[in-house]
Amino acid sequence: MKIDIVGAGIAGLAIAWELVRAGASVEILDRGLAGQGATWASGGMLAPGAELGAEETPLARFAHESRKAWNDFARTLREASGADIGFREDGAFLVAANEARARDLSSVATATGDLWLDIPSARQREPLLSPDLAGVLFVPGDAQVDNRALGLALAAALRRAGVGVRQNCAVHSVALADGRAVGVLTAQGAVMADAVILACGASLNRIGGLPPGTIPPVRP
Repeated sequence: MKIDIVGAGIAGLAIAWELVRAGASVEILDRGLAGQGATWASGGMLAPGAELGAEETPLARFAHESRKAWNDFARTLREASGADIGFREDGAFLVAANEARARDLSSVATATGDLWLDIPSARQREPLLSPDLAGVLFVPGDAQVDNRALGLALAAALRRAGVGVRQNCAVHSVALADGRAVGVLTAQGAVMADAVILACGASLNRIGGLPPGTIPPVRP
């Protein structure tokens, strides 16, 4: 099965790598350079605990399941690429600058089971914290990754698997036949496939050829 993937950020590259490992043939296209868009500018935070707290939404559940998958993903990618992606499980600090914020974070700790620290205890873990803070919530399950190294490692793993990226190749529209995607149209010509995956982030709105309402609204 041949699959066109539009977008060579972390999402597109990771999808491509998993598909190749499953035996699919893939072609990756990006309007710029691989891993140089939002991937390059992101913070590398793998922090559903700090960002979503005790939320019980579908997004929160998805984020926590994704975080759990990172240990195996990071190890396998290191083996496949030979590159260190800076994956670290150091946890996260949420600091309270005043008593009102301290009450809010303390209630989060009660709901999530995360650790509420007074300032002396927090400064033992991180001496650069200000002594004027009202408290710190420590979220031990959060992690981080070197986002730039991650993009390069995924590209390296794909090269080792014999898959390259068509860089500086903007996709203008999806090619349809009998109501299904059969490839993409670019300035360099048509790239046909059995299926198309759009993983181009905020550039998704630039892709034409699909019926109205097919693409969800996306903004940077």
